[in-house]
Amino acid sequence: MREYSVKIRLNGSLSYVTVRASSSGKAKEFVQAQYAGSSVTVLEVKPV
Repeated sequence: MREYSVKIRLNGSLSYVTVRASSSGKAKEFVQAQYAGSSVTVLEVKPV
């Protein structure tokens, strides 16, 4: 497991979220699942 910094656009504003996942793809999926009810766009996923 690694930590990833995920840059997202949430309802029009930019935010960063740090998640722990096995890969960058899984980190992206996790963030999308967490904000499923909102308008979220994952812009970038980078290891910390």
